[in-house]
Amino acid sequence: ASGISASVEVRSSNDRAVSAINARSIYIRLWLGMGVAPLFTLEGRVAVVTGGSRGLGFAVAQGFVQRGASVYLIARDRAALDEAAASIGHAHVAGVAAADLSDTEQIVRVSEGIGRCCEAGDVLVNNAAAVWNAPFEKFPGAGWDKVMDLNARSPFFFTQSWLPLD
Repeated sequence: ASGISASVEVRSSNDRAVSAINARSIYIRLWLGMGVAPLFTLEGRVAVVTGGSRGLGFAVAQGFVQRGASVYLIARDRAALDEAAASIGHAHVAGVAAADLSDTEQIVRVSEGIGRCCEAGDVLVNNAAAVWNAPFEKFPGAGWDKVMDLNARSPFFFTQSWLPLD
């Protein structure tokens, strides 16, 4: 393994190098039995997860907590959010917000709440989604609007509400 040398640079939006990880140092850590887990910790970070009260969003939130992050959960059902927060452990939950993210005003309210609670989130997982079960030939316009509002429009405007991204 001698002679292995590579680096990965993570660049910000203005193209300045933020950090680099040398592959040789990872190899040495593995060889010494130190593992790479400390290199990928999320301690002190806040992950915001939409649709975080159940299913895939809840599983993603649990994964972030296992790596040391706190989570801010967003979903429509307040009771489901409270249950998810209790299951994860309140000590790991930075906050919860019951909101319908297909509504732009609620997106703004939630983003402002995150800013007051956590200053800013470090990770955003746009997981909230909707489906409408109808045959193609009978699919209603209202169903199309609901699905597109939550699955396409909401992630765009929720991400936009985090600007500026420095």
